[in-house]
Amino acid sequence: MSRQLGFGLPESHLLPDAVVAFVDNEMSPAATERAAEHVAHCPWCAADVDAQRQVRAAVQDAREPSMSAGFLASCGPFRRTPTSTPPRTTSRSPRTASSSPCSGRAGSPDYADGPSAG
Repeated sequence: MSRQLGFGLPESHLLPDAVVAFVDNEMSPAATERAAEHVAHCPWCAADVDAQRQVRAAVQDAREPSMSAGFLASCGPFRRTPTSTPPRTTSRSPRTASSSPCSGRAGSPDYADGPSAG
């Protein structure tokens, strides 16, 4: 991002993705150094980094959400336990095993006759 300085030259700022990468320490050492230098002198980016650090801390401190028994009961057959395994599929025709980007999606040639009744 940038905004115009009085001289008509743009002033660069950290993009939101760069702020997140900086806070999460996912930048290369050289990029981290450049970002830290910029944040040290830019109040706008320093505020963005501070806000992102607060968000990160809130997410890390958050408890795992709980699910009510009623909700779990309403999931019925859709609910999987960690020990359950997906049902085995029958052998597929060569057409179904294609590497088509639409493979396995509704409306694709794989579903021309509808999903099999397993």
